[in-house]
Amino acid sequence: QAEIESLCNKLQSQIMSIDVLDSSYSITCSIGCAISDGSINDFDQLFRQADKALYKSKNNGKNTYSIINCAQKNSALL
Repeated sequence: QAEIESLCNKLQSQIMSIDVLDSSYSITCSIGCAISDGSINDFDQLFRQADKALYKSKNNGKNTYSIINCAQKNSALL
């Protein structure tokens, strides 16, 4: 999970400032991730879990990420 958190932070840092045709833009992103231990092997089900995590991020404010661990009982959001 620490690796996923690191990737989320890196992604957010990389897109914070984008230059396009001599203009600089400030961009934020909300990220939702789902982790499975293999117990979920259906893409649509895993995607729905990641979507739930994304909306948790959006509700928490701009430029955040949430990770849902599908391996844990009750799919705890981290």
